[in-house]
Amino acid sequence: MPDSPDAFDPTQAAGRTESQVDLQEGYEKLHEADDYEAYDCVLLEVADADARERWAAARRRSHGPRAKPGYAMGTARALKAAQGCTVVCMKEGCGALVHLQAARRQARAAARTIFVSGDGCASKSCSGGHVQPGRFARRQVQMAKALLDGSRTLVLWPALTESRTNMWIAPCTLTHAKAREVIERTKCV
Repeated sequence: MPDSPDAFDPTQAAGRTESQVDLQEGYEKLHEADDYEAYDCVLLEVADADARERWAAARRRSHGPRAKPGYAMGTARALKAAQGCTVVCMKEGCGALVHLQAARRQARAAARTIFVSGDGCASKSCSGGHVQPGRFARRQVQMAKALLDGSRTLVLWPALTESRTNMWIAPCTLTHAKAREVIERTKCV
């Protein structure tokens, strides 16, 4: 169950209008929860321990036919899933949709193993003003529409920048509400 009485509950949010739900606060409260499943989050499991051991054993064997790097059967599916992960910028007052891989790339370029607010975000407040407003707005709408049609996934920020980690998918109610909010916000721009 939720940690505190004021914690975000997506089941309560479903019956309320979008204007009544503070989406950024709800997204942030999900990160503070101990039990994500209580909030209808779903675990996106990259691989269990057995699969990781099989992969390591296959890499240790240098004999026999193997697919070229990047052409194995599951690689394309895994890359597509990784490229579809979206997070919400946690910088105060921003709340833009962020490509998780862009955030990872920026954090790693700064030689960090953890994320900080603003990583990967291309908004004016996070990128120091070096932004083309029309391009940013179009990209935000594209990402929001992809969240609505299911080709992108809203996930919670992982603890570390390393790849191949399990992640938590945000509840559908929060994902759809955030996507609609982004589309409405960019109409005003």
